[in-house]
Amino acid sequence: MVKVAARVRRFRAPGRVTLMGEHTDYNDGYALAIGIDRDATVTMRARSDRIVTATGSDFTRVIDLDAPPEPHAGHADIEGIARVLDDRKPLRGADLTIETTIAAHAGLGSSAAVEMATALALAAAMGIELSKWEAAQIGQRANHAFAGFRSGITDHLVSAAAVAGHAILIDARLFEFEPIPWRLGDAAVVVFDGVIKHIDDTHATANDRRRECEDAVLILRRELPGLNSLRDLDGMTFARVGGILPDVLRRRVRYVLGENVRVREAADALRASEPARIGTLMAESHRSLRDDYEIGTPEIDALVGRALELEGVYGARMAGASIMVALIRERSVVRVAKQLGDAYKRLSGRKLVTYRVAAGAGASEVQ
Repeated sequence: MVKVAARVRRFRAPGRVTLMGEHTDYNDGYALAIGIDRDATVTMRARSDRIVTATGSDFTRVIDLDAPPEPHAGHADIEGIARVLDDRKPLRGADLTIETTIAAHAGLGSSAAVEMATALALAAAMGIELSKWEAAQIGQRANHAFAGFRSGITDHLVSAAAVAGHAILIDARLFEFEPIPWRLGDAAVVVFDGVIKHIDDTHATANDRRRECEDAVLILRRELPGLNSLRDLDGMTFARVGGILPDVLRRRVRYVLGENVRVREAADALRASEPARIGTLMAESHRSLRDDYEIGTPEIDALVGRALELEGVYGARMAGASIMVALIRERSVVRVAKQLGDAYKRLSGRKLVTYRVAAGAGASEVQ
């Protein structure tokens, strides 16, 4: 009998840029983001046993689904995806080859893209159909249980559900998302990567901020017994009862409430094709992230400040420990990129990596 080789299939999932709405999703809030035209690709060959191998450019991980799990091991998110899917329906094994064009650890959702492409590949090996929300929730659960990162849903959902030529408005409480056509005329989205390697653990920082927000909810319940998350709080009520919070928690809440408002205003501005209004909101978001939420790095903060001084820049904000995202008039992109590159070189001694991104499609099989 001739043994027929298992069919090789390929799946891809994009990274993301959050235009507005960092750290709001785990507070049941809103986010506005795009999937970008850079992605992770997983090539899958099904096996007949219960072994999953995952091979990337610099690692190989072998996962025996019949052996005890190894949470927090190297590339634990990949094992997490396999284990969460296996809980849903016992999996067959697969050999996975992982490639990516997304800068790692830069704030562009590289891990979520790998996880979404992996989820589609392993589900396909078993003939499992996943909705966009199901795929995103599997990725989120894998992060929580295996990677030690209490992430929200934005990265995974944008990677799974992005629509080419659209931004995605996410309502993390209602599990809803709305594609909004990208109609900003001459406005280009440009990412500037400061390539900052020696930074604090961004996952640990995000976990700390989530814990602080949860602590704030617990304290505010003394005055507001029905409060379940910061999504339940409005500005007027916060002005009345926020004084019971320690200063640091009050500032965390102020950021989240303000950002939820800014996200919805930015979505309205996108619908109305108003790039200058979105740019103003991006600058406001950056200042609150820096001062109220206390994340980011001095280098990226300085880069945002310089960007906002330049003609042709509608707006800019930090979008990760090493990343700034800017909305720039098309004809000004080359000039602005050079000016910012020169300024960053003087500031840090490092080269600023610059690339434009377009609103790309969500996860899919590569035909």
